[in-house]
Amino acid sequence: MVGRPFINNLCWKFNGFDQASHYSTSVSTKTLRNGIAGSLLLVSSTLLIPILVITGATNIEQDEWKAGSIARAGNEIGGRWLGNLIVCSAGVCLLAQFLSDMAAESMMIQGLADQGYIPSIFRHQSPHNTPTVSNIFDHRRFQFCMNGAYSSILLMFRIL
Repeated sequence: MVGRPFINNLCWKFNGFDQASHYSTSVSTKTLRNGIAGSLLLVSSTLLIPILVITGATNIEQDEWKAGSIARAGNEIGGRWLGNLIVCSAGVCLLAQFLSDMAAESMMIQGLADQGYIPSIFRHQSPHNTPTVSNIFDHRRFQFCMNGAYSSILLMFRIL
């Protein structure tokens, strides 16, 4: 087994765990500890179990693994419906990670406003203690990046 790609994949799977610091003030210490421990087990099992099943049920060699190999194995094991379900679940996972990153960035913007580094309008919260103005700002910033050229995106990140 080649360890370097496996470790690289593992690091990308656990990429969102640094976001916990943004939410740590919103929950109790016990809840945060249980959430991190539960998510560690959940992420580890959702990574390890499919790989074990695929290596045992298919003839895919390690050097043949590339993007889409899990969906291809799903097609071989359970048929086309399983391959399509794997692709859809990967899309939902990416969307959830994107929304998590956007929420964490919104809380970071709110924290900067709380400390007085940026205008106080970004301190506004909803009744559920979620940042509203900074969330809207963050989404607009993302939309600007999607519509702009690469040079304008670099200019915006230099300004912000």
